[in-house]
Amino acid sequence: VALGEHKLDALFYRAAGRNRHPEVAAYRLDRLLGVDMVPVTVRRTVNGKDGALQLLPSRLTDEATRAEMRAGGDAWCPLPSQWSAMYLFDALIQQPGRNGQQLMYDQANWRLVLAGHGDAFGTRGGRPAYLKNATLNVSGAWRQALAGLTVSSLEELVGDVLDARRQKALLRRRDELLETG
Repeated sequence: VALGEHKLDALFYRAAGRNRHPEVAAYRLDRLLGVDMVPVTVRRTVNGKDGALQLLPSRLTDEATRAEMRAGGDAWCPLPSQWSAMYLFDALIQQPGRNGQQLMYDQANWRLVLAGHGDAFGTRGGRPAYLKNATLNVSGAWRQALAGLTVSSLEELVGDVLDARRQKALLRRRDELLETG
């Protein structure tokens, strides 16, 4: 994306269906919950196609490269804590799993950057298969953030990018998370 001399790296995601923009929903929900892992993502029409534009940090590396480099030990927030937050977020949005392009780090501070939410926000309950054996620590801060997700707040937040059925499923998963220790 360019504006004059200024250029930014961005991804364009086509809409996943009529009024279904999971990338935008993930970004908005991320901000509401205070997770701050999903890059800025906004609805846009590009070349006549409805979708979402996601701005990416300039220096990204994927998990495989980070692990190979043995980097991230000086992350602003310990990596296990960031992964724990990712697991809770993914359980809430029913993210089926993550590959290298969906699990990245900003090399400036080793902040986890999550992308690729096109298959998220399903209508099933329970955890995604990749999290079946993961420990989900729903701390006080998470409990407070999840409690703020109500029918009305969710409709206001994502009503234009997620249908009512997906919103209802998200609220059921919120309840499941709140019931865990």
